[in-house]
Amino acid sequence: MSGAFSSLKYKNVKHCSTHPKFLHSNSTSHRWAFGAIAELIDNAIDPDVNASQFCIDLKEFNNEPCLVLMDNGCGLNPERLHKMLSFGHSKKQMTPGDRSIGKHGNGFKSGTMRLGKDVLVLTKCAVSMTTGFLSQTFLAAVGAEDILIPLVTWDLRGNRMSPKHADIEESLQAICTYSIFPDEASILAQLDAIPGTGTILIISNLRRHEGILEMDYKTDPHDIRITSEITSSHYQQLRPNQPNSTDVPSDYSLRAYVSILYKVPRMQIFIRDNKVKTKRVSGLLSQKVTETYKPMGVTDPVKIEMGFNTENRNLYGMMLYHRNRLIKPYMRVGMQLEENERGMGVLGIVEADFLHPTHNKQDFDDTTAYRRLLKKLSDVLAEYWWEKKERISLSLPQPETPTKRPAEPESVDEDVPDVVWVQCDNPSCLKWRVLPEGTDAATLPDSWFCEYHPIAKFRRHEEPEEEWDASVQHEII
Repeated sequence: MSGAFSSLKYKNVKHCSTHPKFLHSNSTSHRWAFGAIAELIDNAIDPDVNASQFCIDLKEFNNEPCLVLMDNGCGLNPERLHKMLSFGHSKKQMTPGDRSIGKHGNGFKSGTMRLGKDVLVLTKCAVSMTTGFLSQTFLAAVGAEDILIPLVTWDLRGNRMSPKHADIEESLQAICTYSIFPDEASILAQLDAIPGTGTILIISNLRRHEGILEMDYKTDPHDIRITSEITSSHYQQLRPNQPNSTDVPSDYSLRAYVSILYKVPRMQIFIRDNKVKTKRVSGLLSQKVTETYKPMGVTDPVKIEMGFNTENRNLYGMMLYHRNRLIKPYMRVGMQLEENERGMGVLGIVEADFLHPTHNKQDFDDTTAYRRLLKKLSDVLAEYWWEKKERISLSLPQPETPTKRPAEPESVDEDVPDVVWVQCDNPSCLKWRVLPEGTDAATLPDSWFCEYHPIAKFRRHEEPEEEWDASVQHEII
């Protein structure tokens, strides 16, 4: 008996409705504002939206700061938008080959309501334009006991398409009364400004702490930062054995965070009209080694990459990704948790698709499989450090006197990546290319295209991307 048919037997059983206060409760899984923003970026990069560009800005409307996010994906029809704004309607399925990041369909609600009290969605698909409003302010003002979702649809010429006249008028009245747009004409003007197809999110009534806006958009005109609540220094997330003095830009700078958000970046991200220089973290490594690990019950082995961080020696630990998305950055394991310099500067990278991320995608469930992975990473790190540092040190001449220390082994290779990779900035390409040995990445232009490649073969966008691991291999002896 199908689930839909069998449920008809219980049509008189009380059903569950969702109280507006749940919008806030649901958002509390996100302790970190950037984690909430990442949920919204994930939605744009998922295959069912397939955006190639995503823009983030913090603008003022009627002297009120609002977070504005826009993608150039395929847009949403009215039915999909209503389900995105509602609870219990996820159609995401984890099928073989599916690279969707989320699976519960809750990231939009938890993410937007963590950042502010209200979100207005403006979306244009191939046949229609729709606006939807999820607002704690509106629901509290009218004393709603269930979540009401004002929603209006127009055709591409601006003619209303909603089936019931009463629904249109009530929805428009709610949106124009409680959102930042006072009338239908101003809403249509925003929808008309979307080139082709895409979606705009405008989050208002942003979160504040003791009257201070949580997100700082004045310190750096090209970035959005998290305001430190306790000290005048930069905000920092807590990590085991990481000193408070360690500067971790991805903790407080949205530009730094989204630059490493995806293991293989496949979408251009702009913050305040300036493109983010996304990084393929594997491309920062020198003296890289690759090892495989086969978790219990998993068919395909997992690849572990490890090497020295050429960009910043003070940022080290394990970069744990899931379905291409960063879950835990700079997680120190094994010797890196000791009160010494062993393991310093070493980055490990692993895509742990066999694990289950927590609800906020900032950690993994504490399972046996997770602990086994950490043990494996600790073992690989110990072997790597022995081969690259300790074994070399033992081979040096011993000091003549106890007070004279042996010279440190040369480590110039630790400052230069094994391979220089660069991504094409054509939105329809976005392939990663290997540049010839000796290329100084600092001399590359801010916008780089395949036609700039010094090797003629790779000047065509149609040329397949090279295999990442075939470019260089250093083996642990």
